[in-house]
Amino acid sequence: MFGPKRLYLRHTWLICHSIAQPMPTPQRLFSFLVLSAALSGAAAHAADTNLRERIAFNADWRFSKGDPAGSPQQPAEADLKNGLPAAQAGFDDAGWRKLNLPHDWGIEGPFKQEYPGDTGKLAWWGVGWYRKHFTLPAGDAGRRVYLDVDGAMSHAAVWINGRYIGGWPYGYASWRVDLTPHLKPGGDNVVAVRLDNPPASSRWYPGGGIYRNVWLVKTAPVAVAQYGTFVTTPQVSAAAATVDVQVTLDNHGGDTEVQVATEIYALDANGRRSGAPVARKEASSAAKVANGRQVQLSQALQVPHPRLWSPASPQRYVAVSTVLDKGRTVDVVETPFGIRTIAFDPQKGFLLNGQRLPIQGVCDHHDLGALGTAINTRALERQLEILREMGVNAIRTSHNPPAPELLDLADRMGFLVMDEAFDAWREKKTPNDYNTLFDAWHEKDLRAMIRRDRNHPSVIAWSIGNEIPEQGRPEGWKLSARLAEIARGEDRTRPVTSAFNHVASGYNGFQDTVDVFGYNYKPNEYAKLHAHAPHLPLLGSETASTVSSRGEYFFPVSDDKSKGLANFQVSSYDLTAPPWATTPDAEFKGQDENPFVAGEFVWTGFDYLGEPTPYGNDATNLLNFTDPAQQQRMAQQLEAMKKIAVPSRSSYFGIVDLAGFKKDRFYLYQARWRPDLPMAHLLPHWNWPERVGQVTPVHLYTSGDEAELFLNGKSLGRKGRGRGEYRLRWDDVVYQPGELRAVVYKNGRRWAEDKVATSGPAARLALEADRSTLRADGSDLSFVTVRILDKDGRPVPRTHDRIRFSLSGPGEIVATDNGDPTSFESFQSRERNAFNGLALAIVRTRAGEGGKVVLSATAEGLGGAQVTLESKL
Repeated sequence: MFGPKRLYLRHTWLICHSIAQPMPTPQRLFSFLVLSAALSGAAAHAADTNLRERIAFNADWRFSKGDPAGSPQQPAEADLKNGLPAAQAGFDDAGWRKLNLPHDWGIEGPFKQEYPGDTGKLAWWGVGWYRKHFTLPAGDAGRRVYLDVDGAMSHAAVWINGRYIGGWPYGYASWRVDLTPHLKPGGDNVVAVRLDNPPASSRWYPGGGIYRNVWLVKTAPVAVAQYGTFVTTPQVSAAAATVDVQVTLDNHGGDTEVQVATEIYALDANGRRSGAPVARKEASSAAKVANGRQVQLSQALQVPHPRLWSPASPQRYVAVSTVLDKGRTVDVVETPFGIRTIAFDPQKGFLLNGQRLPIQGVCDHHDLGALGTAINTRALERQLEILREMGVNAIRTSHNPPAPELLDLADRMGFLVMDEAFDAWREKKTPNDYNTLFDAWHEKDLRAMIRRDRNHPSVIAWSIGNEIPEQGRPEGWKLSARLAEIARGEDRTRPVTSAFNHVASGYNGFQDTVDVFGYNYKPNEYAKLHAHAPHLPLLGSETASTVSSRGEYFFPVSDDKSKGLANFQVSSYDLTAPPWATTPDAEFKGQDENPFVAGEFVWTGFDYLGEPTPYGNDATNLLNFTDPAQQQRMAQQLEAMKKIAVPSRSSYFGIVDLAGFKKDRFYLYQARWRPDLPMAHLLPHWNWPERVGQVTPVHLYTSGDEAELFLNGKSLGRKGRGRGEYRLRWDDVVYQPGELRAVVYKNGRRWAEDKVATSGPAARLALEADRSTLRADGSDLSFVTVRILDKDGRPVPRTHDRIRFSLSGPGEIVATDNGDPTSFESFQSRERNAFNGLALAIVRTRAGEGGKVVLSATAEGLGGAQVTLESKL
């Protein structure tokens, strides 16, 4: 924001900069005088003008699960408007739990076997209340005050000082309510939020609560509207880029005249302005706007020699929009953006800045593992860091609008994003899913998502749906066309897509409603659809769905994808997949044989809570069978599964497990997506005392093209990778303890090597923090990995020792995990069994408290280990 001093300095700089320019033309001199006068007026009036404030509103809430006594059991709309007991300003909430947002009540557990496995066996449904008492300064009289909620799960209703002011039902939407009419400037105020998560409303763990950030926004009566700036770059060249800035203004004051001035700055890697403006535009002509109306003003600027945004070089700019009300500055809004061009070509795939860039993407749900759905920027950043190491350059926000922080990180770190709106339309997948909202809310939700997210350079496509049942309906394409029309009405700079899992949807009219066609699990259909519709860009919108458990290997090894299951775990040879799915190798081959495909989004980057296929009772499998007899057989199987207590809390799909530990598949994708990285990865581990003398197949994932395998120094043969082969296999290795080593070659030259060795008994623990220096802000995290080692420091891969954690200093252990899908220990427990030699503790700082934080871990017979962190103010 611009305070009086900053406005004065800005004004002075502009005058000096203008004086330093070559001899001004009359037009330039006139523009300078207009701009100087406007900024002089802004500086003069800044002292008595309350410009925009956006204040974090997460601290000091009170929470209670369920409706308090005296509440109607199923409140109707009239009850909401008249005010429920807990909505009243004088309601006694002293006994409610104190907490800070974001908050997910479901992750606190406990797990229960009788809860549905497809949503994580956690109680995320039900009613929850949040109340916050706050004082509004007397000086805010005359300002507009809004509550901005980034996400609340779900069916939110909001009251201020006992007056109902609205809400939003879709749990993934970001939304705003206007507090102004019922606030008490200079006095105490109470905001109350009621959430009502219906059961059977999700196919995965959705969480419950105000699980994203909340903001208090204060503006002048004339101000930029919510999501009121839209920056586009219609013309881009090496010499210059045209930047169009549209600004929509709300007028909650009297009839007036408004103007907008714009400056553009480059941003550094940390998102801070770098240097002087690279472009600026003086105040626009005055536009009249009546009380209670909106007006849109536009300006076009030229940025010379633009720095283009890309995953390899995520360079950004910021447009600073200054709003003047009759010559007086009343609002300043900063809009980060990137300059880049995107295109999907039916022959070349995806083009970024005119160059083909294969999409190497993953799908991810929104939970953060042991932290649940409560958003934490550092946890998201860690996920992206791990994915980037694998070679990922794109994220699909399956199957809902993401947290704003994910897009901010994607912009800064260089990830492409497919931004997805819905998992269901009018027809249901579960009884209480989005089908109950579609008719009344689909347009509001889709417009809200696009308006919020359309300035992010990372977003390259709008997805209007995932595997929607309407694909198979004769008139279903009309809904798709309607949603695509809404999306294009908000933003024509990006294509509309959708993820289709029925082969027929490529031929029955749905393909004509989208700009890019996304096929799920159909690598064998790419060529057919391309021949049928050669004008249509094609994308693997959801691929593979291979399942595995980290560090688990079952014998004999089979290429039958239905094999590899035991003890509610899945073999990590990466050959197992559900009936509708494929191995990574099959998808790789499909794309290599059809280079017009733009790339893929693998299901999934990380394991997630819920959907424990192949052991869950995921009824959506029915959607993948069009034959009635197949559907009947699947329904019978599902009914049988529901009678079994399935001991699984989370998925097996992830390339990385729930704790953030890499599975073997991580290296299969890294070998493909980072071909210039010398790397090799052998599997399985080599601790098999019960298999001495038995065949134990060995697989190698590598970016090289041939390798020689040695067991205890003896060569087991040199193999080259043939066309359509993505792993090297020695399927007849007879197990002997010792050392297994692979030497990899590329183009005939030594490239990389890897080895696995038989370890001794477990002897000690080792702790490693992903970050040792943290911010003392109450939200920064360190993820500490515990490894079980033998006396020589080698990992002991089949250990499950009980580990106990303790902590001293200004921090807290907020969660522990081990990546085991069958573990039902509370995530808040300070004890955790290792799973195949690994465990995790997540440490959070305390706000305003600096100093040393020491995390200790002990295990019986293994002694203890420590790691020291520094929390800095």
